[in-house]
Amino acid sequence: MRTFFERLEDFKSKKNYNYTTSEQSRILTYRTCLKLFFESPILGYGVGDANEELLIEYIRSDYQTNAQNNYNAHNQYFQTTLQVGIAGLLLLLLPLISIIRRHKNVYGVAMFFVLAGSLLFESILLRYNGIIFFAILTPLLIKRAPSVKKQSIYINRDNQY
Repeated sequence: MRTFFERLEDFKSKKNYNYTTSEQSRILTYRTCLKLFFESPILGYGVGDANEELLIEYIRSDYQTNAQNNYNAHNQYFQTTLQVGIAGLLLLLLPLISIIRRHKNVYGVAMFFVLAGSLLFESILLRYNGIIFFAILTPLLIKRAPSVKKQSIYINRDNQY
């Protein structure tokens, strides 16, 4: 059985994309997303039209497996940028930046990487379950974690507590 890296090395010399592995399909998808992004970076293609543009580009590039399965971007950052452009990407990044700035403990940072990583490998905001996950988790992480404040004892002039 060939390893993941061997399959990726073989991919460089591949000319026929009739059959691709899942890793190769992702590379073709990301390649297509980058191409489409550079064609319309500012406004994107619209929320309803981004997947259709991906499909058209899959067919034009002869990425048959991706076209037959009608793959989306499989990356929320690409998906958002294709749909609404750079401004939408910045709006998506704002909560993530807020989360990482507010949490300095290991648990907050770990949750940031879970959320940012899930956005990196799947377009979670295209599915109802992903929207619910994002809508519940993000505000909880943005809210500053309660910190333990030092209790100070106030001593008045009569030395009473």
